[in-house]
Amino acid sequence: MIDPRSPDSAVFVAPDGDVYVDRDGPGAATLRRWRDRYDLVAVRRRQRRAAWGWVLLAVATVALAAAVGLGIGVLVAGPSLRATTFGAGGAFIGVWVCIGTAFVVTSGEPRSAARAVVPVPAVVLAAAPADASPADVWRWSVAVTAEADRRQTIGYETYVERPFMQEQADRAREQYAAVYRAYVETARELGLPLREPEIPLLTGDPSGTGSAGGPGGPLR
Repeated sequence: MIDPRSPDSAVFVAPDGDVYVDRDGPGAATLRRWRDRYDLVAVRRRQRRAAWGWVLLAVATVALAAAVGLGIGVLVAGPSLRATTFGAGGAFIGVWVCIGTAFVVTSGEPRSAARAVVPVPAVVLAAAPADASPADVWRWSVAVTAEADRRQTIGYETYVERPFMQEQADRAREQYAAVYRAYVETARELGLPLREPEIPLLTGDPSGTGSAGGPGGPLR
């Protein structure tokens, strides 16, 4: 068991009272990393800055698109209704460019993107050896948390109502299998009771564990 209050512990108690681990070990940057990700004041401040940045980008893009559209309209059709139409069209295109850019940027981070500082689940804290390295505690914490998070939604992600949904469901099943494999490895390393997968995993799936009731036998 890890004592988070020990000076040599791989984990630390954050200002919110919960236990976290820094993948690189406790250091000068640990508290800053924690605040950037979990401190509500810092997170809200960052979100406000990002929102204002998008507003300024949208205004600048619309203004530039409108100016270019009006310029082209004047050159082509002279100062007339057509020029105004060109400008309005340019502004409209600018708005959609901003929306598309925002969508790409905000959806670019993978769902399982690794964070340097993560919470340590109670089961990991209790089962991990006292001298465990920060890298190991981080790996175990990520594996246990990721599987717990995915099992809450994987049933919906693999539900197929129309044929076109099959490919997406298969991809979600493969991703969950990989997450479950990491969890299985962690559970065996720490001697934790192994939970059955939330969905059946067939023999030969990417997790290499077999299915809960199929030819691969029980997941034990």
